[in-house]
Amino acid sequence: MRKIKLFLTALAVMITSVAFAQNLTVTGNVTDASTGEPVPFASVHEKGTMNGVNTDVNGQYSITVSKNGILVFSSVGYETVEILVDGKAKINCDLPTDSEMLETAVAVGYGSAKKVGTMVGSVTTVKSDALKNAPSSSALDALQGQVAGLAVMTTGGVAGDNNVSMQLHGMGSLGSSTAPLYIIDGVQASSSSVMSMNPNDIASISILKDASATSIYGSRAANGVVYVTPSVPE
Repeated sequence: MRKIKLFLTALAVMITSVAFAQNLTVTGNVTDASTGEPVPFASVHEKGTMNGVNTDVNGQYSITVSKNGILVFSSVGYETVEILVDGKAKINCDLPTDSEMLETAVAVGYGSAKKVGTMVGSVTTVKSDALKNAPSSSALDALQGQVAGLAVMTTGGVAGDNNVSMQLHGMGSLGSSTAPLYIIDGVQASSSSVMSMNPNDIASISILKDASATSIYGSRAANGVVYVTPSVPE
């Protein structure tokens, strides 16, 4: 009986040794392919397994995987990259930016979110093409008919003379202002500031409608928010 126990123990040690011999610890850095900056909290896992880790704040990682395994690198806003381990103990990865994901981003008060269909809250975004093609010199005039529930009324034709009146879902108050809050690239502004902007200088205008979408601005956003994102000069 004792010999059998010794045999089983020796067999278990041999199996464990063989298993460890097939694995190795891989370390490396995950960086942004366009900027070279580290990508913190990126996911690094062995393909086809539940074995995975995240990079630290400096984009570094360490993981024990099969010598012939495949490492899968991924992070929000980046394309997924797969690299064959092939016995290498150090593997660095440059993650390319996911351009399709950036194109569907919507600017909101607290940063950005994915396209409207996946957001919690009511947000409508009008892109630059619609603003440029409208038969008007004002970006706010161009919003007429583009956003459900938004009424745009003008009393003149001169850009920048504060001659626009906007209402979301009708009049919300009898004694107070019914105008929405205007934000230009994160800074509170007025309708005249938006009216004076060249539509060609605007990347998009997002209309934040309900309480969940406008909560970051408090009571000032009771009538909705008009968030203007300027275009970046080339």
